[in-house]
Amino acid sequence: MPPSDDLYLNKGQNSPLFASFKGFIRKEKLFSHRDSILVAVSGGPDSLCLLNLLILLSEAWSLRLAVAHFDHGLRGQESRRDRDFVRQVCKVNSLPFFFEYADVGAEAKEKKKGIQDIARQLRYAFFKQIAQTNGLRFIATGHTCDDQAEEILFRLIRGAGPEGLSGIRLKRADNVIRPLLFCKKADILAHLAQYQIPFVSDSSNLQTKYTRNKIRRLIMPLIEKQINPSATNAIYKAGRLLAQDSRALESIADAAYEKCLTKKQNVPGIALDRSLLLELPEAIRKRVFKRAMEQAGIRPWKIRYDHLEKASEISLSTKPSSFYLLPEKFMLLRNYNTICIVKKTFEYIWKTKDRNHFCLIAASPGSFELPKGAGKILLKKADCATITEAFQADVPHPLFIDLDQADFPFTITFRKDGDRFQPIGQRHEGKLKKFLISRRIPRFSRDFLPILRKGDKIIAVCGLEISQQAVITGKSKRCLKIVWEPEEWLTNLNSLKNPH
Repeated sequence: MPPSDDLYLNKGQNSPLFASFKGFIRKEKLFSHRDSILVAVSGGPDSLCLLNLLILLSEAWSLRLAVAHFDHGLRGQESRRDRDFVRQVCKVNSLPFFFEYADVGAEAKEKKKGIQDIARQLRYAFFKQIAQTNGLRFIATGHTCDDQAEEILFRLIRGAGPEGLSGIRLKRADNVIRPLLFCKKADILAHLAQYQIPFVSDSSNLQTKYTRNKIRRLIMPLIEKQINPSATNAIYKAGRLLAQDSRALESIADAAYEKCLTKKQNVPGIALDRSLLLELPEAIRKRVFKRAMEQAGIRPWKIRYDHLEKASEISLSTKPSSFYLLPEKFMLLRNYNTICIVKKTFEYIWKTKDRNHFCLIAASPGSFELPKGAGKILLKKADCATITEAFQADVPHPLFIDLDQADFPFTITFRKDGDRFQPIGQRHEGKLKKFLISRRIPRFSRDFLPILRKGDKIIAVCGLEISQQAVITGKSKRCLKIVWEPEEWLTNLNSLKNPH
C-alpha cells in the first residue's frame, strides 16, 4: 500500500480536468452547494478520480462527503486488498467509510441469475441503504464516457429501443448521479499520473468472458483503430441526443397517460381508454403502456420492447377482446374500449385440454368449489311463486331454472370446444362463443364462466343466462336458484363488458 502522504487527495486544484468537472456539474445541475454525497469507491482509477475531484470541490461548495465500498466476494485476496486500500484513503482524508461484503457468486447461483446482474442489484441496494440511513442526498458513481459508449453498444446488440440507447442516465430519479460521464478514461489516467494519485487495478477487467469486457477490450479498440478514432465520443454524443429526445417524449407521454386513464368504477388494475390511445403517435402510445405497466407493479427493467409492441398491436387490432401475458405474473386485457394491466392472481391453467376435462357432478343442491380464481357455485331450491325473471346486464347475477324441465344430477364444467347454447327467446341452438361475444364478455373471462349441463345440453351459463329449455313458466312447480360467486378480480373484469 502506498505511504499515507500519497493517499492525500486534496491536490489538483489547477487541473484542466477539475475545471471541466466544475463546468459539467454547473451545466447539468447535478447537485448544489452544501449538498451531501455518498461516493461509491471501488479503489479503481475512475472512482479515485471522482473522489479526488469531489474533495477539491467540497472546499468551495461545502459538500458533505462519505465513501461506500462493496466487496463482491469474487476475487479473494485482491478484494480484501481493495477494501483495505479504500479504507486507508478515507482515513487519510478524514472521510466516513462504509463497507459491505456479499458472496455474489453464491447468490447468483441460488437465484439462477447472472453474476453481474446480481452484483449490481446488491451493490446499489447497499448504497441506497447507507445513503438513507446517514441522510446523504446523492449517490455518485465513477461511470465515464467510455462506460457510456460500451453500455450503448451493449444495449444495441441486445435490441434496446430509443430509451435504452440513451445509455447510462446522468441523474436517475433515485438521485444516483454520474459526474464523470463527460470524461474519457485516458483523461482520468493522465490526471491521476500528473498528481501521483494511486489506485488499485481489478484483474477481472482483463477477462473477456463477460460481454461488457469483450466490448471494452476487443470491439471498441477495433472500431477506434480501423473505423473512427473518435468513436467513443461519437457514441457518447449520440446517447446524449437520444437522452434529450427521450426526456421530451417522456414528458409528453406522462400527460397522455393521465389523460388515457379510464374513469370507470371498479375496473381492475391500471385501465386505459383505447379510443384516447388511438389518438396518440405510436412512440407516445408505447410509452404510455410502459408507464401503465410500471404503475401496475412491473419492475421497469422487466419490460421489453416486445411487450410494448404487442400492447400497441392489441390496441390497434379490430378484435374487440384479447389478452397477453406480461412479466412478473401480470396480464394485459382488452375488452372493446378498455385495456387493463392486471395482476394474474389465479392458478387456473389456460390449456384448452385442461379446460375441456374439468367436471364436477352436482347430484343435489349444495355449494361447489371451482378451481382457484373462478370462485364457487351455489345451487339451492327456490319458491317458484316468488320469482320474477328480468334481463340483468350485470355479471354475475342469480339465475333460476325449472327443475321439472331439467333436474338433478347436473354437471358443472367450463366451456368446451364446439359448445352450442339456446338462450332464452332463441328458437334454435347457436355457438356458445358467438353468444358470449354478443353479450360482450371479455375473451379471457369466458374461460372462467361455469357451465351447468344436463347430459350434452347447456342448461345455464352461470351468472349470465339460462337455456330456453329450462325457462320458468306459470306452470313451474319446482325451481332451482343458481348463484355464481367468482373472486373479486373476476367480477371486476366482467365489468369491462360495457364498452362505453
